[in-house]
Amino acid sequence: MRRADLQQGVALLTALFVVALATIAAAALASSSAIALRRTALLQDSEQAYWYGAGVQSWALSLLAALPGNRPDSLGDDWAQPVIGLPVDRGTLSGRIEDLQGRFNLNNLGALDPKPYLDQFQRLVEQLPGIDHGTALNIGPAIRDWLDSDSDIYSGGGAEDEVYLALDPPYRASNQLFTSTSELMAVKGMTGELYEALRPYVAALPTTSSPINLNTTPAPVLASLSEQAGGNLSGFMDERLHDPLQNTQDAVTRGVLPKAVGNAPPLPVDVHTAYFQLQATVTVGDAQMTLYSTIYRPPGNAAGGASSPRVISMSTGTE
Repeated sequence: MRRADLQQGVALLTALFVVALATIAAAALASSSAIALRRTALLQDSEQAYWYGAGVQSWALSLLAALPGNRPDSLGDDWAQPVIGLPVDRGTLSGRIEDLQGRFNLNNLGALDPKPYLDQFQRLVEQLPGIDHGTALNIGPAIRDWLDSDSDIYSGGGAEDEVYLALDPPYRASNQLFTSTSELMAVKGMTGELYEALRPYVAALPTTSSPINLNTTPAPVLASLSEQAGGNLSGFMDERLHDPLQNTQDAVTRGVLPKAVGNAPPLPVDVHTAYFQLQATVTVGDAQMTLYSTIYRPPGNAAGGASSPRVISMSTGTE
C-alpha cells in the first residue's frame, strides 16, 4: 500500500471517528434538552395545579364562612356537595369537604378519663370486617399509651418505650397528640389491614374532647356511641339528609341514642361542627396534585370577622 493511500485511510477513519463523536454529542445534547424541557413543563404544570388547589381552598373557606353559626351542620348543606371533574385550563379539578367531627377523634383517647372513649373505639373496631375481638380490645389501650406522657402501661394491650425500643429499628412512643392518622402505623398492634379499614372513620383533631356530629357521622361511628344505639339507625341515616337533627335531644326522641343510664359518662355529641377537611385533586397536563386542608370554624362563626374559618394544617399527597 502506498504511503499516500495509508494517509488517506487514516484521515478517513479520523473523520468518521469525529463524525461519530459529534453525532453522539448531538444526540446526548438533544436528549438532555428534551429532559430539561420536560422537567420544566412538569414543574410549570405542578405549580399551576398547586395554585388551582389554593383556589379551591379559598372557595371552601368562603363557603363555610357563609353558613350561619347557629344552624345544624348536615350532609344536605352546600359544603357537603362534592365538585367532580370541573374543567380548568389544560386539566380538571375535583374537591369535597368532609366533616371531621363525623369521625372518631384518635386524640380523645388521650383524655384525662379515656375509659368511655376506649369503649367507643373498641365498639367501632369490632364492626370492621376481618378484625378479631382481641385486636379490638387491645388496640385502644396501645393508642392511649402512645399518646399519654407517662411510662405506665394502661392495660394488658398497652405499650410504652420498652416495647418500641426492642424493635428494629428502635423508636420511642410519641407521648403527644396525633397530628396525622398515618401515625397509627407506628403503634403496637396496628397492621396495614386494620389501618385501611379504620382510615375512613378516624381523625386526628387538636383536642381531646371533640364531639361527634350526629348529622354527618357514618353508620359505624354512629353505632359505636352506645351499646344500645341502633334502634332506628338505618331509618335515621336516610331521614337526616332532608330532616337533620336540630339538637342532641332529638337523637333520643327519634330513637338514635338511648336515654342516659345511671351515672355512665356520656360521650360528647353535637349537631354542629368546628373541624372540616378539604380534599382537592387537581390535574394539569401531566401533573396531578391532591391537597388536604384541615379547616377550623370557631363556634358562632361570623363571616369576615376574627372567628372566620381558617386553615390549621395543610399537606399534599397524603392525609
